[in-house]
Amino acid sequence: AAVALRAGTCEGLKKCDAGKGDECPNVVAAANTWIFAIDHMKRAFRGRVDVETWNHIERIGKESENFLNQLTSPYRPSDKDFPRVVYNNRLIFSHLEDALASQTQVTFSSEDSSLPNPL
Repeated sequence: AAVALRAGTCEGLKKCDAGKGDECPNVVAAANTWIFAIDHMKRAFRGRVDVETWNHIERIGKESENFLNQLTSPYRPSDKDFPRVVYNNRLIFSHLEDALASQTQVTFSSEDSSLPNPL
């Protein structure tokens, strides 16, 4: 839960809430961070949330993966769905942030090179 919360609420990712631009030049990194965060959210909530919430988490994760595949597609790559992907990911994280925060927390160090560096 702590990893999902940390990744989904990191400042670098929040800068991408407004879309691609000077604050968020790399939508591939943002999409990878969302996928990483959703994967950890799934680990935290598997068997602990109602079916409808679980289905939303699954759907948003799949949409994020599809976006990344579309973005790197050899045929007509596009980032046009980025605002929708960001909105849906932010929505599920905002909705479940308190539940994530209520689970056992750990302290992360920016010096720990074994941890991924979101954005």
